[in-house]
Amino acid sequence: MEFSYSFDATPAAAETTVAPLLAAVPGNAVSLSDDEGRTWKWTRHLEHNEPGPDATTAGYPSILQARDGTLHASYTYTLNGKNVRLDAQGRRQRECIKHAHFNEAWVMERAR
Repeated sequence: MEFSYSFDATPAAAETTVAPLLAAVPGNAVSLSDDEGRTWKWTRHLEHNEPGPDATTAGYPSILQARDGTLHASYTYTLNGKNVRLDAQGRRQRECIKHAHFNEAWVMERAR
């Protein structure tokens, strides 16, 4: 079965058509489609936070499929509120780049 992939870290993102197919889904999640993006049957969150002042945010997502079929997603991850950490010099460290490595089965096993 061939899949299209969706990865979005921003609730208001517009649909984008690139290879692999990326489309807007609410939250920081990856979705799979087996009909070239007409429907998205499986969605699994990479990050999930309750809304509020301490909620983390994610943005600038990117996804690719490796030769072995696994998926690599990367995105900017921003800490807020009580989750902000300090480095050794006491400076606030809020942003980093996260990388997630998974396969289609992982997305489908506990989807939605």
